[in-house]
Amino acid sequence: MNRLEAGDQLGVGDRLISANGFATLELFPFGDLQLYRTHFERVLWSSNTPGRPVDRVVMQADGNLVAYQPDGTAPWATGTDGHPGASATLRDDGDLVVSVGPTVLWHSGSGQDVATPTFASSDGRYSYVEVAEWLQDVASNLPCSLAMQWPGYATEIIEDRIDGQDVVIQLWKGWCPTFLNFMPGGMGAEVGVYRRIPGRPRPTEASVGDWLANASQSVLSAIFGAANLAAPTVNTILSRFQVPALKNLSDDDLWWPAPGLNARLEMTVSNSRTGQPIFTGGPLTGYWLPKWMINDSYAQYRRDQPAGATVEILDTPEYWVDFRINGRSYPSWPLHPDPVYPGSPSAAYPFLDLLLGDGPSPPHLASPAPAAVPFVDLLLGDDPSPRPAGPATAGSPALPFLDLLLGP
Repeated sequence: MNRLEAGDQLGVGDRLISANGFATLELFPFGDLQLYRTHFERVLWSSNTPGRPVDRVVMQADGNLVAYQPDGTAPWATGTDGHPGASATLRDDGDLVVSVGPTVLWHSGSGQDVATPTFASSDGRYSYVEVAEWLQDVASNLPCSLAMQWPGYATEIIEDRIDGQDVVIQLWKGWCPTFLNFMPGGMGAEVGVYRRIPGRPRPTEASVGDWLANASQSVLSAIFGAANLAAPTVNTILSRFQVPALKNLSDDDLWWPAPGLNARLEMTVSNSRTGQPIFTGGPLTGYWLPKWMINDSYAQYRRDQPAGATVEILDTPEYWVDFRINGRSYPSWPLHPDPVYPGSPSAAYPFLDLLLGDGPSPPHLASPAPAAVPFVDLLLGDDPSPRPAGPATAGSPALPFLDLLLGP
């Protein structure tokens, strides 16, 4: 239910949920009426009545939405009386609106851009980004592996069981670049819950194309920043980026998102030099908890700390990650002897080697992956375009999609 008509009310623990599930309005036992983003459990608006014994919120016949205490005292109201027939609606963008027909009498001002791929937040000093709900849904159809790592962003896996099922818990930490000019990133960490599913069909160019064909123009525009970008062009980029790399991995080296387990995920990223937390992530119910401090905020964080108490952004895999799943605490993921790549046999498939093929790799990538896929071929298919001799630059004729991949 996303609407209160005249005479309807919410009691303690009752909820309004937007039609798309994006937002929830709930009256809590401590007296506050809170509107929060469902997936992230972050408060977008509240009646600011905590500690008051509010036991009901009533959509009155006179058009006023009112929070009442048992003695009839009303510590909060929208002030929209005098408009009989008004109703309260929790819209898909997260805005709570009291209206009569098309006329808005009051709103919470909590509307969000549901098409953006990021969920942004701030603790008052530093800013953070997380992956939006719809993008998590898209990613739930794509496998992960230990190949998904690069300089400055380390990964590790833990084999475990959750609700009687074998799972792979994959962790990342350090600096995540913002790929494709739209993915969120920065300094932070990720906790993901996955399952091996031998024989599961892998994404193909056709399946990526089907999703793009059905995606709304607003979503495509949010991703690629150009409303007139043709879906076939996008399909070419995404499919050639993902599909060839998957062909190099066995079923045992791939694991698939497990949203059906509804795992409760929490994490803390801590400074290994000071022992102090940098930020927390979650709680979130799902399969994947990613959160990053944006680059400018990490630069500010470094300025706020004593000399020698932080590291350059590419060295941030040194920081620690503590995490909990379904209330269970796991051992901290501390500084690894190799801060970029864990010493796992599966690290024979580093992500950059899959992309760069037999090209030069950073010093800590000792050897290229077997049957590596050249980066240009991932983008251009079988086109034998030469790689530029020097560092790639935006708009390079040899890499016409580089602007889209690397952003400004």
